[in-house]
Amino acid sequence: MALQLSNLSKTFGSQQVIPPLVMSFLPGDRVAILGSNGSGKSTLIQLLAGNIQASTGSFLLNGVDPVISHTGPEVDLLDMLTVQEALDFHEKLRPMRHFVSFKNLDLPSSAQHKRIKQLSSGMKQRVKLALAIWTEADVLLLDEPCSHLDAAGMVWYNEQLFNNLAATPRHTHRIALIASNHHPEEVKHCQRAINPAGENVTLPGSNTHTPNN
Repeated sequence: MALQLSNLSKTFGSQQVIPPLVMSFLPGDRVAILGSNGSGKSTLIQLLAGNIQASTGSFLLNGVDPVISHTGPEVDLLDMLTVQEALDFHEKLRPMRHFVSFKNLDLPSSAQHKRIKQLSSGMKQRVKLALAIWTEADVLLLDEPCSHLDAAGMVWYNEQLFNNLAATPRHTHRIALIASNHHPEEVKHCQRAINPAGENVTLPGSNTHTPNN
């Protein structure tokens, strides 16, 4: 029961951004995808999210398309909805681990009935992350999840991620891939790290380097 990448690649014009990847992720894997801006980490996340078409190859979970939950800089919320309306709307579209209440966001009560467009970037990021993390899915994809979050927001993010991935046995089987620009707080719950070329690299906070297989 693995997410299998079979010669998955992406080329834009004459530039190969993602080389053909042959690798697998097992149930419960929590893997950081590390790289600087322009390295291809966001492109890999976009490929796996189905937002862009691969140049070659495929990715399947047990031979079928996986159910994906994803958020990143390119994911937008409906600006005209209030925060509560956005939560209710998502609940109707996608199965959730449980109903995500406004309380889960740990925001001031005054934000509950504000329109999304009135929120700060940090508040919007909390809404996006809560919806992605708590949606029922085989694979969770997060692209630079701590963008726009202050110190309190980063603590909140890690609590949400831990509660979803580790607290309930049913969710220990979810595969989580987190793209990061070497930000330790974004990937503190990851077990290992790779770069967009699929090579093993040092996980931030680790004192050792994992050799390539």
